[in-house]
Amino acid sequence: MFRLSLKKHRLLGIFKLFGDSPFQVIEAVYPGHFQPWELLNVPMNYWKNPENVKQTLDWFLFQKLGFTSYEEALEKITKKHFSQYRLTGFFHMAFDFRLFKVQQWIKEQTTQKICK
Repeated sequence: MFRLSLKKHRLLGIFKLFGDSPFQVIEAVYPGHFQPWELLNVPMNYWKNPENVKQTLDWFLFQKLGFTSYEEALEKITKKHFSQYRLTGFFHMAFDFRLFKVQQWIKEQTTQKICK
């Protein structure tokens, strides 16, 4: 869709300048306003970076879902939350569609917080 819009307006050259990355084009125009996971597709291997997973899940749990702590998130998170906020790709790529893996990740965050 994004690429078709660029083609329609004869702007495909700019797309090539940014490595065919819709996010990089948007980031150049609106720096810091959007996150890669807010687009339909994220850059290749984006979810293999633990920091990207943490940043996304923290944003999701605390800003979107409004949980006040990891403990609350651990009790209340459901698979439905991911589809409701159109994060099924993230849920699939980072956690293999397994809620227990999300819960395990949350438990690890609480453990790390205690150890610091």
